[in-house]
Amino acid sequence: MAAKKQNADVEQQEKLLPEPKEGEGEVLVPAAAPEEASPDELSKETLLPVTGMVRLSPREFEVVDHPSFQRLFEIFQLGQTNLVYRGATHMRGEHAIGCLAAATAMMDAIERRANREPFAPGDSWQYAAPLSDAEKALTRLGVLLHDIGHLPAGHTLEDELGLLPNHDGTKRIDLLLDREEWHGRRQLSLRDLIDDRYRSEAEQAAQVGEDGKGLTASQLLVRLISSDEKEAKSTDGTEFRVGVCRDIIGNTICADLIDYLHRDWMHIGKPREFDPRLLEYMRILTRNRNGSRQDRLVIHLGRKGRPRPDAVTAIMDLLESRYQLAEIALFHRVKLAATGMLERVIAEYRDTFANENEQEKALDDLLLDLLECSDPELTRLLEEKLRERRGKSKNKRRIDAAIDLARRLRMRQLHKDFHAVYKDDLAPGSVAVISERYSRDPDAAGEEARIAVRRAAENRLLGVRALEKELNLPECSVVMYCPPREMNSKIAEVGIYNRGWVDSLNKLDERGGITGGYLRALQERFEGLWRISFAIDPAVCKNLEENDLADAFRRLVDTTTLWAEGDIGESPEKDVREIAETLVSRRGSPWFGHAIVQPALNREQETIDHPGGAPSARSFISPKRVPG
Repeated sequence: MAAKKQNADVEQQEKLLPEPKEGEGEVLVPAAAPEEASPDELSKETLLPVTGMVRLSPREFEVVDHPSFQRLFEIFQLGQTNLVYRGATHMRGEHAIGCLAAATAMMDAIERRANREPFAPGDSWQYAAPLSDAEKALTRLGVLLHDIGHLPAGHTLEDELGLLPNHDGTKRIDLLLDREEWHGRRQLSLRDLIDDRYRSEAEQAAQVGEDGKGLTASQLLVRLISSDEKEAKSTDGTEFRVGVCRDIIGNTICADLIDYLHRDWMHIGKPREFDPRLLEYMRILTRNRNGSRQDRLVIHLGRKGRPRPDAVTAIMDLLESRYQLAEIALFHRVKLAATGMLERVIAEYRDTFANENEQEKALDDLLLDLLECSDPELTRLLEEKLRERRGKSKNKRRIDAAIDLARRLRMRQLHKDFHAVYKDDLAPGSVAVISERYSRDPDAAGEEARIAVRRAAENRLLGVRALEKELNLPECSVVMYCPPREMNSKIAEVGIYNRGWVDSLNKLDERGGITGGYLRALQERFEGLWRISFAIDPAVCKNLEENDLADAFRRLVDTTTLWAEGDIGESPEKDVREIAETLVSRRGSPWFGHAIVQPALNREQETIDHPGGAPSARSFISPKRVPG
């Protein structure tokens, strides 16, 4: 009987598979789940650093074994941070499974407390029922797949530089769910696998889409993990709580944060412990508001009097740990130099295409290639793409320089941090102007926002090219890093219950001073991490220093690349002219012995366009050296 049952399972799986096309590889059939294992029985296990033993159900293991997930074991959790902290080579697959352990601890704590609460916390908000079996199963699935869309150097290419769409947008998630061919072999898509294995939970959830049809398990998954679904609501009249499940997966104090903080600190060599006591204060609350039910996952700080000090301290410890990780690792100057190098390679590749449509298509094609690329393979892939474009480029020297830059990045022959300008270094009115010139929020929606992100990337490329021309420096010898100011701007959206109020921590803190001003100060510290930084080839840097030109080059960056109207008077011409005078007077300068002229009369000199409209130092220097 067991053999017949297993054969029937395999036949059902084969029906779900697409027919193979001519010339394609064999279709792989996932192994049938053991007959004796229930869908939610945690009968499989794996060992992880930090977490220890993590238990999964057979169908969760099927998801983990799918190629769409297995690729996460080839993507560094901290991207290029391993160039600074050499142990930070842990992978996103490890983190995803670790998140499952964190979510399990959260849901167990919630259930323990839900079954022990003797009374409601207030007149309107009531203690809610613990998570249903369907909510648990789909939340666990969401936790496993919350990073499914990540690419090599993903946060760098998406959030920091805005070159590619976000990894957690619906479009990217759908791409991973629907892909049927991996490394030349056809496979049951992850969507079909999920819809088959989690059909019962989708039916129990009874969520309805805009078309009035019931959501499949994979569609419900997208609602739980997509950044485009932040406002997703539960279907009226159902018991499935979309918002609660989303908060367990990815709000401020969530499975994602609990795992990555602990794991990232350990792998950079500075282990920190997480206090699990905070989980005991997690509750699900519910109320009926204007005929509609509302549900919130909260940290319960107390019904009356001052908030529980241990809970507040635990929250602040986590937020402080997150800030410090950003400060010493994610924004480390060496890591930012590597980020600038990576962007320059991609920017030069993109610029080999003639128009915006071709450039957009080139990045779309690059994204598809990155789906089957590991972090260590990234620079080699970019090098190959640049070589393909070399024959079609009008500036082969520039392509060769970009290829060399990719090779240097692979061998950790990094550019040297040279000049950084922080928010506090700029005039208050200039911060917005300069940041918008060189970076835009990649999360912003709409065509206008997309164009602004692209223009900012173009300005970064134009900016470093202009600086190289000013002192006749080699191609790709200067790189820039400038992230959006919006990064890390939302640091405390975790739900809080305190004295009858339910809201996010940041809003309750504004109303009642829960953290005693700490949260506001932390927000300012996060904002203070923003900077524009420049790194240059070490040999070029040494040459500038030996010829007493390093300070002049820094001044040039400040007065041209970072000039904003009203920052240095009505025009930066006086300051730029003074720099030009320095360049023609220093023996090691390429313009030593040239004359200073008026830009309007200097028609023979090459035009250099600095983004923002500042004049170039070259425009004040005659093209030919003065005899004698």
